[in-house]
Amino acid sequence: MTEFMKEKHFKPLPRFIVCVSTTNLEYDKLSDALDKTKLLIVTFKNSYPNSKLALTTLSPMNICGLKASAEALNEDIKEYNRELTSLTMNMGGDLIPIDYDKRDMISRDGHHLSDSDTFKLSSSMDEYLKNSL
Repeated sequence: MTEFMKEKHFKPLPRFIVCVSTTNLEYDKLSDALDKTKLLIVTFKNSYPNSKLALTTLSPMNICGLKASAEALNEDIKEYNRELTSLTMNMGGDLIPIDYDKRDMISRDGHHLSDSDTFKLSSSMDEYLKNSL
């Protein structure tokens, strides 16, 4: 995504939402994922100085990737979301917190959102745009 922003693949708009993926956290250290997010924010600001970037919080997952367990990955996701809150505030971005339903949040593959949480995600983004424009 950072490369697309560097190359200005996207039409400049007042608001731009990025749903950051949990994939990096499955395989990277938490600090590496946060560094990549910081780079994404800086690159976005340089490429689109008149646009506002909003990031969504990450959802828990039911797989572990290279982590010891799904619980270990979900602890990293919780910490990432906490760090993302301060990161967006300090770097001038917005955060769209999503209240994912832990009971029926993940589809059977353990990775993707269920239909109900996909609806929650899209509704939260719609609400953000409605209140920001």
